[in-house]
Amino acid sequence: MTQTTPCLICERRVHPNRTRNVCGAAVCDQCEVSNMENLWHHRGGRLVYDMSTATGGRDQASVSTQWMLEGRTDVPGELQLKLTREGLGKKLGKLFGKKELQVDDPLFDDLVHVSVAPGQRPLAAEFLSHEGVLSVIMELVSMGGQLWIRGAEFKSDGVSNRMLNPQELGLLGSVLLTHLQRFAQNGGRWDDQV
Repeated sequence: MTQTTPCLICERRVHPNRTRNVCGAAVCDQCEVSNMENLWHHRGGRLVYDMSTATGGRDQASVSTQWMLEGRTDVPGELQLKLTREGLGKKLGKLFGKKELQVDDPLFDDLVHVSVAPGQRPLAAEFLSHEGVLSVIMELVSMGGQLWIRGAEFKSDGVSNRMLNPQELGLLGSVLLTHLQRFAQNGGRWDDQV
């Protein structure tokens, strides 16, 4: 019997050679080249992404890419989060007792500052207990971005000092949107690590 792997986005089972790892998620070759905006529109959700790149400097070697990513699932949720890069000011705030949600992943906790309302802490901690969610958030934040999650919607934007691929940005958004949708469908918890 041939081994197959489910695609996180479309859920089709395909041969492992026809998938690619995107932030810990198997994505099939069809989804990888699909228009993610159309895919989510047909699912009753929405995914929009855009970017502009400028080069500069004497030798045109300096690159700046401004990007935006927004998504909404068709499944309502209650999660409310703001995730930003952990800068010096936020690190100093921690030293002086300012509380921040920690996920006990040293790489994530050192890179990402998690702002959450006190009543949302258990729900946010559950959402952030998923390895795939942490991976996509770290990728977006390392690209110079910040991320807001409000119920069934998310918005992320940033400025990166490297060239970005629009298809890659769409895949990241689609992976995050799939995780948000499954989390909401499971009533704000992970039954299994999808």
